Amino acid sequence: MARPKKEEGAEPPETLKECPACHEGQGEASKDKHGNWRCFCPACGYWDSMVYPTEDAAKIGWEACGGPEQIW
Repeated sequence: MARPKKEEGAEPPETLKECPACHEGQGEASKDKHGNWRCFCPACGYWDSMVYPTEDAAKIGWEACGGPEQIW
C-alpha cells in the first residue's frame, strides 16, 4: 500500500479511523512480542504491516495507510 510522506510534527489522533480493509472496525494500537507498536482492526483481524517504536507513531501510521482499493 502506498503511504504519503511523513509529516514532521504530526499529532496522533484521539481515535483511529476505520479499518482500511473491512471498513467496520476501528483501529487499535498494541505492542507486539518484539516491543514494537502496531495498529490492528479487532473486527476483521487486519494488522498494519508497518511497525513503530512508539504508540503515537503507530497511530499516525494507521491514519496514513490505505485499503486494497488504493494500491496502484
